Formats: sequence, C-alpha cells, structure tokens
Amino acid sequence: MVHVEGYGPKEIEDVQKSRCPAELVVRHCTLVPGWTLAHECQPRFPAEPNLALVNVRARVSIEHSIVGSIEVTEDEVSADPIPMTITDSILDAADRAHASMALSGAG
Repeated sequence: MVHVEGYGPKEIEDVQKSRCPAELVVRHCTLVPGWTLAHECQPRFPAEPNLALVNVRARVSIEHSIVGSIEVTEDEVSADPIPMTITDSILDAADRAHASMALSGAG
C-alpha cells in the first residue's frame, strides 16, 4: 500500500487558495490489488486501497501500471477535486463488492 499524506487541516485552507505545482507519478509499477495474494490467488485484503491520498493537492498520474483501489480523503466541501489521470493502466478493485476509486470526506 502507498499512503501519501498532504497538509494538515490548519494549513490546507491556505494551500487550497493556490495551485500546487507538485505531481505524484506512478509509472511502470504494479501495486498488487488486495496487497498480496492468498491461497488460490485470492487477494488477501480486497477491501483495502492500494493508494491512499489524504489531503493531497498535487496532480496524480498513473501510467502503464496495475493498481488496486484508490481512496482519496479530503474535505470535499472546501477543496476542489485533485486532478488525476490514469492512462494505459489497469485499475482493479480486487473484489466486486468494493469500488475501484472512492472519495471520503476529511471534515
């Protein structure tokens, strides 16, 4: 699992007023959906995200990769959505009962 944490709640208001020039790039990588495989090639943790983004204001690009589910945690009332592109990649939820991409509010 890759966990990226941005600014805390006190700093985030100032950061949201300006564009963040940073970019998170996942390129030519495999983040095994479900973290690892158990008996008979079943994902060990199908409900857990592979990429967790908490209060991240950077652009996110996933290129030529295989990743499990993505969870974005931010204050959706005061924050604009983060720019995210997924190209030539596979986004696999690892379980039909769970979303491959989810947004959860931080505040």
